[in-house]
Amino acid sequence: METQIGWSSRKRFIALFSLPLLLAGMAALSVACLFPAPAFAQAASFSGTWTGHYENSLGERGDDSLVLSEDQNGNLSGVWTGNVQVSGKRTGDTTAVLHGRTDTRAYRLELTADGDRLIGKYHARRLDSTGEYDGECRFRRAR
Repeated sequence: METQIGWSSRKRFIALFSLPLLLAGMAALSVACLFPAPAFAQAASFSGTWTGHYENSLGERGDDSLVLSEDQNGNLSGVWTGNVQVSGKRTGDTTAVLHGRTDTRAYRLELTADGDRLIGKYHARRLDSTGEYDGECRFRRAR
């Protein structure tokens, strides 16, 4: 008889202990059904012709352009500002890093895509003299 009472007490303890866990799980499941997780972000396309403007830390500003192509591995190549050959790689669904060089400058350009908009933050290092500067370019996909 003692073992029966002991077993019954254990069952009652387990049932009482499990009830809050069961209720918490049901609450979490109902919240998950009411507020489903957003779908995974689709990778932005960097390929195409982009036009816009730039401004740098030297106070210079003007029109800007970027023509890019992207392969299936996320490698990018193209022409920036009409004369800077650039190449680089996608670093995320909406980000990429490009490097370019002319006879007088070396550039690093970090891109962030947002639909038909592209923001570039760049660093330029002079090769023909001392000095460096930073800038930002804002593009829209050309139609």
